[in-house]
Amino acid sequence: MQAVLDAMAERVRAAAEGAQALRPRGGGSKDFYGNAPAGEPLDTRSYAGIVSYEASELVITARCGTPLAELERALEENGQMLPFEPPLFARAGLPCDFVGHPVLESGADKADGPAFRRRHAIPSDAPLLCVLPGSRMGEVRRLLPHFADAVQLLAVRFPGLRVALPTVSTVADAVRAQVAGWTVPVTVVEGDDDKYGAMAASTAALAASGTVALELALAGTPAVIAYRLSPLTWAVVNRMVRVEYANLVNLLLNRPAVPELLQGECRGDRLAEEVGRLMDSEKLRDVQRRAAREALAKLGADGAAPSDRAAEAVLAAIGQWRNSGRDGGLR
Repeated sequence: MQAVLDAMAERVRAAAEGAQALRPRGGGSKDFYGNAPAGEPLDTRSYAGIVSYEASELVITARCGTPLAELERALEENGQMLPFEPPLFARAGLPCDFVGHPVLESGADKADGPAFRRRHAIPSDAPLLCVLPGSRMGEVRRLLPHFADAVQLLAVRFPGLRVALPTVSTVADAVRAQVAGWTVPVTVVEGDDDKYGAMAASTAALAASGTVALELALAGTPAVIAYRLSPLTWAVVNRMVRVEYANLVNLLLNRPAVPELLQGECRGDRLAEEVGRLMDSEKLRDVQRRAAREALAKLGADGAAPSDRAAEAVLAAIGQWRNSGRDGGLR
């Protein structure tokens, strides 16, 4: 597989040097969608396969040539689907309702921040930064060194700074090894209870882009969101992606409510600058909290729990099916 990746990388480099447009293309099933395809085709089908799948994080990593059918099969095993699937169901005559986001039932809004500080001997008046470098090894390797640089700069600006770093078992050893040399006191925790406690206890957060952005929004913790991809992946993604934001809160609101620093901007000095602005200003933190509530409302935060709405949607669909007479008289 490395040979395939090397060949694609060489093709991208050659195209960049020659100012040639490339058109990454897999099976061609979406050629009809959006703007007319342009550029020399770059066939991705030989670089396929799911690399990792964290169902609880709603994150799947797949090579660029992976068929959608393979992704759908993996997602179906966990009751998940791709965001463009509901319209397909509707066209086929199957009801499909948006019932809300499961993060709303995660408990991120119910944690006890003062109790977390007491449990981990963090002074009640100490500035506390929640650092979340991701749940996958690649994210930790790419992000944590830059997060470390930011923490060192922030420690000068905020005397007595402490760090709470929630992580997961798959990367916990690597995270602990990296933060062992930090001069700032770091509390590394695992598990959702301590993760949400760390969020609630913190003045602000520095986090990898992903579902955690919604958890922070639900916890009411102002944050700066950051992310880095490998140079090759960034080069391809940057040519293909047309959305303006990476952070889920900003995508929902269609405005930069939460600072996000991506790729070259994701470096210690810029991260420290944006986090420092939040930690310095209660006004800025309140503005972000209001934006978070607005975004969460779009996910159904102001209504019934998503699981209750899902049950109601299923019962309603069953009722319609029975009333249509297509149940063959089954009751």
